[in-house]
Amino acid sequence: HQKNEQKARLLFEEILDKEPKNVDAIMGLAVQLLRKGFLNESLIWLTRGLEINSSLGRAHYLRSSILFRQGDYLQGDLAIGRALEIDPANPSYKLLFLRRQLMKGELSVVEKQLRLIQEKHPLNTEALQLQADLYISVGNSKEAEKLLRQAILVHDSPSIHFSLARVLYQQKKYRSVIEVTTPLMEVLSGNWEVVYLHALTLSRLGNFEKALKISHPYLERKESQGYAHRLVGDLLRYKNNEEEAQ
Repeated sequence: HQKNEQKARLLFEEILDKEPKNVDAIMGLAVQLLRKGFLNESLIWLTRGLEINSSLGRAHYLRSSILFRQGDYLQGDLAIGRALEIDPANPSYKLLFLRRQLMKGELSVVEKQLRLIQEKHPLNTEALQLQADLYISVGNSKEAEKLLRQAILVHDSPSIHFSLARVLYQQKKYRSVIEVTTPLMEVLSGNWEVVYLHALTLSRLGNFEKALKISHPYLERKESQGYAHRLVGDLLRYKNNEEEAQ
């Protein structure tokens, strides 16, 4: 799997060496970087794609998803708004917009609009994930877990497994979290969010050495946005190594 991804990335880079304005290759590379958790690099390529063709709805949508993850809600709102202007019927764009409304606490709006999307697209896994997040927001993590396990049967994707791992963590089912995140560490190798959850869970199980080992390399990565420093510092404190933590 990783070899195929590496080949694809090299292919995109070769195409871009010859054709720097090849939008398909730019988008392909941006998506690969995003999947690996390289948010800033992916954002640079998506912006480059939009400089060539500003009507790329998917590029606006992906930019928005990254900006929300980075906490830049103003720019994220503008980007998802632009994506919806270009393709107002796209369920993925609508669902990201609703995810943002959920962040704002607009539960009734999300519930109503989500129901309409699910009527048209009953097997849409992004809709199932948003439904799970809606359950979590009202404190019903057991129902969220049940729904995500059903979603995996419909479409077995790494993002659903990660959502499930987060729900299991909230329920303090730490061994179950490790069962889910261990294969994700390989499938999404380099993705900081997966590493963070895996390391945090290992620390809850008392395995500080392993948690430190996998967290340390991310101290230099921008994507960790300071979380790696906090996590490594906390892990060192747990190990009674206050001096090094400082």
